[in-house]
Amino acid sequence: MTISRATLSLIGVGALLFTACGDNAAPADTGTGGDTQIPDLTLPSPNDADADLAGSWMLVSGMIDGSPIILVDGWEVTLTIDVPDIGGRAACNGYGGSVDVDVGNGTFYVGELSWTEMGCEPAVMDLEQSYLRSLSAATSFALTNDVLMLTGSAVELLFDPVAPVADTAIVGTTWVLDTVIQGDAASNSPLMSAATLTLNDDRTLTGSTGCRLLEGEWVTAGAEIVFTSFSAIDDPLAGVCAPESLALEGIVISVLGDGFTAEIDGQRLTLMAQGNEGLSYTAE
Repeated sequence: MTISRATLSLIGVGALLFTACGDNAAPADTGTGGDTQIPDLTLPSPNDADADLAGSWMLVSGMIDGSPIILVDGWEVTLTIDVPDIGGRAACNGYGGSVDVDVGNGTFYVGELSWTEMGCEPAVMDLEQSYLRSLSAATSFALTNDVLMLTGSAVELLFDPVAPVADTAIVGTTWVLDTVIQGDAASNSPLMSAATLTLNDDRTLTGSTGCRLLEGEWVTAGAEIVFTSFSAIDDPLAGVCAPESLALEGIVISVLGDGFTAEIDGQRLTLMAQGNEGLSYTAE
């Protein structure tokens, strides 16, 4: 049996499931309540900075309609700019779209946005909705001391820069799982030694969940690694998976399938996904 990316409800660069049409369109109501109307846009003010916005940014604070945007620990909000394209992580869901930037005038207009349609806890969905509304309402930018500010009528977003993934240090090594991270807790078991991951320099991946074989393709997206195709396939040598192995597989797929950050410390690779869920591997 092959578990497809669609079956697993996984987010990928090419798997945007829900589209908002039209410039400065507001995202659909997620069921968390609140006014989803986009504030009226104001004319942009000039910005004389010779700014280069290309790269990835992490939201550190924001305001909408006079109220702060409440960040949620473990659920990062990111913006990657590669004009005319933008994308990133809107807390629960991945998103992508277009942007029209005039550096000389400091204008920043977001066009059509698309995003995946996964559900998370109410506080995370509130953050996501507020962010996407604010991003869609942005009309100008300023870049000062490596802090990016997007503003519009009744909205303000502040971002810090994010370093790109150092994928060359990860590629070509077979990594063996030894720790699962869930919030503030870390656990391990002998079963984890059967779970491996290898990112190849041809942008393919191989490995195992400890129960089934992994295969797919990957790209870097700002500060994250994202699998553009991802499958868990029955291993003919493994036989029937025990319940404990299936439980571990669920965690592995949850972290790997939704995009993750990667950090290397010596021979240890730690992958972290949204919601403070992660996997820690050692080099084989």
